[in-house]
Amino acid sequence: MSFEFNWHIPCAGDGHWMCTRMPERLPHTEYLTQVARAAEYAGFDRVLVPCAFSNGNYSLAAPYVDSWTVGTAGMGAIKNLELLIVHRPGFVNPGVFAQMCATADDYSNGRLALNIVTAGAPGDMEQFGDLLDHDARYRRAVEFVDILKCLWTQEKTNFEGEFYRMIDAGLQPKPVRPGGPPFFLAGASEAAVDMAARQADVYMMSASTVADIAARIKGVRCRAEARGRSLRYCVAAILFARETEEAGRALAAERVTRAPGPEGRAVSASAVT
Repeated sequence: MSFEFNWHIPCAGDGHWMCTRMPERLPHTEYLTQVARAAEYAGFDRVLVPCAFSNGNYSLAAPYVDSWTVGTAGMGAIKNLELLIVHRPGFVNPGVFAQMCATADDYSNGRLALNIVTAGAPGDMEQFGDLLDHDARYRRAVEFVDILKCLWTQEKTNFEGEFYRMIDAGLQPKPVRPGGPPFFLAGASEAAVDMAARQADVYMMSASTVADIAARIKGVRCRAEARGRSLRYCVAAILFARETEEAGRALAAERVTRAPGPEGRAVSASAVT
């Protein structure tokens, strides 16, 4: 069994404390590419470049930079790491995005990967006029990925869907990586799991108990196998690294107590278990 290790580019900014009104380090591209270089130096396999239209990590007044711009800047800053760029369907035509990806894949010599997500914090998509409900966004995302895969592998693409239409659409050059960049998909809803089983190369989950992760993998694997597909799996977690477990838990408790609660008050340390 082989393992890969990923890092995270803080497009929301970052700092020592969580959930403050503003990050200690603002998300300037120069700093974010420095993080990417540090991840490469440390031996990570890829970096995730997250996407949002407003800052849910700190406050709505805090900045959040564009994932595609930061991701392509990272391609020029590092030489070996894969760039896992998050993208939300809905605002860019899939034909245009397929061309963007093929060009970026060429620029990076095949180091582009994609995490397709359908939404974020409540109101994040709606503020720009995207009012689709949860399941409709997943139906649109499925069409979006289908079209990308067709354009990257076929000479001509014809597609008539609920949200998109392609008419003898062609794309040259194709991505450097045969078949195009891999897809990382997440989500626990029925629509999300179905999409992952159909289209994901890697299914992503947030850290949980061993039993819960095993059950989720089993569920997705069964659905994928029913379609003749085999996936890889990824678990994302926040690490509190210290020399001992006691010191690590103390650090976690300290960070939580510095985070404001719903009414701006500090959270009790007892919230950390």
